[in-house]
Amino acid sequence: MATTLSALNNDLEAPAIALAPRIATVLETMRGLPGALLARMSGSGATCFALFATPAQAEAAAASIDRPGWWCWGGGLYEPGLADL
Repeated sequence: MATTLSALNNDLEAPAIALAPRIATVLETMRGLPGALLARMSGSGATCFALFATPAQAEAAAASIDRPGWWCWGGGLYEPGLADL
């Protein structure tokens, strides 16, 4: 998934950063996390995310971010056929 997404761009990233420079700070922080495969802004900038190889890496990365006012969550993605419901 990270390889596929790395070939794509969000055309709204530059305009969103121009309006809210904090988005650049969030993305820089996420790109610098150990194990981060990709960090991007979703949509028009309401959410930024990073992808990791394992849920454990994502959880550790989220736990390592200690910024007042930031909401962080780390975990896995649902993949049909890989989880019992």
